Amino acid sequence: MGLFGRITRGLGELIGAVDAETVRIGRAARAELLEVVPLGTGVRRGDGVTERVCEFLVEVTADDAAPYRIRVRQRMAEDLLEQPLPHDLSVVTAWVHPRDPRRVALDFDFPPPSLRPRPRPRLSAAV
Repeated sequence: MGLFGRITRGLGELIGAVDAETVRIGRAARAELLEVVPLGTGVRRGDGVTERVCEFLVEVTADDAAPYRIRVRQRMAEDLLEQPLPHDLSVVTAWVHPRDPRRVALDFDFPPPSLRPRPRPRLSAAV
């Protein structure tokens, strides 16, 4: 990524913009919202909805990968922050960049994917 791309991505992170490349090419995963911290920046969209930049602590779970925790800075509709999150929003879709799993975009509108059960390790009966 060139200098302009890094600057643009850095500004996007500052205002809580979704990482468009990650959404476009990312793999769908489940993200459990463990913590939501509203930050000072708010943005009013063209449709009148105000979004607040938040820092999310999430646990990302994807097929064929160990779960991991990461902090994501992204905007969320302010009206969702004025009350405890409903149960159906405690797990959301996460788009994970295929080459950099630290690049995660949360999707509050798309239902979280179903994941295949992870195989359990086989235990040896030998003593």
